[in-house]
Formats: sequence, structure tokens, C-alpha cells
Amino acid sequence: MGEHSILEIAEALQSGIPVEEITYVAGTVFKSHDIGRVYEPLILPDFEQVQTDKKAYADSFAIQYRNTDPFTARSLAESYGNRGYVIQNPPAQPLTEMEMDDVYDLPYTGQYHPMYQKDGGIPALKEIKFSLTSNRGCFGSCNFCALTFHQGRILQTRSHESILKEAVRMTEDPDFKGYIHDVGGPTADFRHPSCKKQLTKGVCQNRQCLFPSPCKNLTVDHKDYLKLLRKVRNIPKVKKVFVRSGIRFDYLMADPDKTFLNELVKYHVSGQLRVAPEHVSDEVLKYMGKPKHAVYEGFLKEYEKANARTGKQQYAVPYFMSSHPGCTMKEAVKLAEYVRDLALRQNRFRIFIRPLQLFQLVCTIQRSILLQVRRSTCLRILMKKRSREL
Repeated sequence: MGEHSILEIAEALQSGIPVEEITYVAGTVFKSHDIGRVYEPLILPDFEQVQTDKKAYADSFAIQYRNTDPFTARSLAESYGNRGYVIQNPPAQPLTEMEMDDVYDLPYTGQYHPMYQKDGGIPALKEIKFSLTSNRGCFGSCNFCALTFHQGRILQTRSHESILKEAVRMTEDPDFKGYIHDVGGPTADFRHPSCKKQLTKGVCQNRQCLFPSPCKNLTVDHKDYLKLLRKVRNIPKVKKVFVRSGIRFDYLMADPDKTFLNELVKYHVSGQLRVAPEHVSDEVLKYMGKPKHAVYEGFLKEYEKANARTGKQQYAVPYFMSSHPGCTMKEAVKLAEYVRDLALRQNRFRIFIRPLQLFQLVCTIQRSILLQVRRSTCLRILMKKRSREL
């Protein structure tokens, strides 16, 4: 994100450095005619090439994808001919816990800008007004998700004290009815980096933390998140604390301690728990970077057991994705039949619409290609123009 970059730019301007000389700040991009100003940059295919050559476009994406980690990334340069270069510095370092606390301790109003008053405000604010952000980043690294690019794979968290302070402030709002809608982030049950080495050496370039199965170095522990939820629900005036930003069920299944699952079911589900298996075909899930369908089925059984132990009748609401480029008509029919048998409503679906991530590349190229964006993941994907199938 941009906090470190903003402060460094502000300090540089305050010290009198001309704005055109502030080209060294991590997490920023600048234009230059002199490529020599950058130390050992990686040269991307030029702009003219990526406009017309799909292979060059794929190569450019692969280089960018492998350079999103602040510890290992290098500067990237793309030529625009006689207009010079666009140069991207490596990402900024992740925020420490204290820095995250400082960001959330700023005097935000918690309201929409007055300019929207004439339009009746912003309805979406109601969904998040009484929600608490506990983390930033995600080491799930799904192939269809853009989080790697704008939040990174290294988890950054706020302290319990910071979150509790905000929660208490929420209870003093005249509109507060006793319900905190969420305590989470991109993935609710991530509360620390996936392994200790990430904080000094960065994330692995050639492997994932959870896919195709949890890494042997993965730290699976819900204790800190569990303690946080207990503290929040014990705040005076708080009737109920929900978890709505999504649970990574494969990470939960990797935890042999079921205390978190039991308390999640008992205290933090409003009747329906949102989870995102995304598909039922293992072939499609492989392209998505998601666990096999059997992992989701195993989670459902554990979820049902936890509900039985607490005497509750609650449901897991799955979210699925249609029109994924790794899905043929065969897999689409398989998903449709699964949904039909569960009698799910259509609003539980998301249509793949190509955000900035790996499978945008596949959609754009629309032909058989060999993707080696991740050294350990080479996927041969047949892309055909099949409008009637989608």
C-alpha cells in the first residue's frame, strides 16, 4: 500500500528536493528518458510490443508477477520509444504492527464525504461501518485474485489494543445496535505471516503457501485470532460479533486444534457462513490455485459436527465462479448440476471478469500457451473462443 511512500515523498519535498528528483521511493512509478538512473532494472517488452504481440504481453506479465515482493523484487522498466521509459520501483516494505496501529489511529470520521449527501449518501457504507479490519495482505495467492499486486502476500496485522480501541469507539456511535459485522480482512482467519522467513527473505517465488497443499513450513495457528474475537465480544454494549469477510477453509482444516471452529460456529456465524470453494472440478480448481473439492467436502463435515456440538442449525454458503478460462462445458455442467442439487440461489455466483492477475493473461491471449509465471506451476491451457459455452 502507499503509507511508506507518501511519508518518504513528503519528507523529501519538505527537505527541498525537487519533485523531478524524487525517483527513488519504493512503491512508486516515474517517467525518465535516462535508463541509467536505475540500478540493474529488468527490461520489460516495450509498449509497442505488448500492444501487438501476445507472447510479449505474457512475458511482461510474468516478469511483473515475479517482482511483487519487497525483499526480492527489482526495478522494472518499459520503453515507450522516443517518449522515454516508465520505471517501476520495487514495492514498499510491509508495515509493522505499530505502523498499522498508527494508520488506524488517525481521526477518521467514519462517514461518507459530504458531497454525496445530496444523493442520499453511500448505501454500501452500512455494510462496513461497524466492521473491523484486523489484517492486510493474503498468502492464499489464488490465480484469479489481484491481492498479490496491491496488498502483497505478507500478512500485516494490527494489535489487539488497536482493534479493541476502535471497537469501543464504535459502541459510542448513535447508530450502533450492538452488532459488529466483521473482524477480518482479505482472509479473516489469517493473523500472522505464513512462515517466519517471510519477514527477512520475502515470499517464495517458486511455490505457494497453501496450493496444491499446505507448505511444510506453513505456520497454522488460530490462537491469536481466537483471543481477539473473545476480547471483542466481551466489550460492553456488544451483543454479537460476526465473521463475514471469509474463512480460508483449507487453512482451517490444516489446524488440528478445533477450538477456533467450535467458537466460530457458536458465537460468530449469523446462520450462514460464507466460504469460497469457487468450483467443484479439480481440474478447474488446479488452474485457480485452489484446493481440491475433497478438502471443501471435508470442511463441510467438520462444520456440521461443530454445529451439532453446539446444538445449532447453521449453513455454509458457498460462492462459485463461472466463466473461468480453465473451465470447459464439461466442468460448467458439473458445477451447474452440483448447484442444482443444493438448490443454491444465483446470487451466490461470481462471473470471472479479468481483474489484474494471472488468468487475465490467459483470457487475453485466447490460444494454447505455456504459462510459467510460477516456476513450479506450468499450466498448458487451451483457450478457445467459445461464446456459446460461456
